[in-house]
Amino acid sequence: MTSAPIHFLILCIETYKTQHRMSGGEVFGLFDRYGVTDFIIKFHDVLHIESPDSVVAQIDEFMKHKNVPIGRSP
Repeated sequence: MTSAPIHFLILCIETYKTQHRMSGGEVFGLFDRYGVTDFIIKFHDVLHIESPDSVVAQIDEFMKHKNVPIGRSP
């Protein structure tokens, strides 16, 4: 595997943490726990051509279907 999917994963973590006001560690833990990391790496070829906002929306949709709380809990 090339480093491109890993670099993209880092970009996704950074974008997600900013939009949802979470720390990088919180986002990585959430992504790892619920399979988002695997989703991003598996679909890197399709996701990386979308805007960062669109990718975050797709991640939120993925987690919604798994009944995962989105973002930081109140």
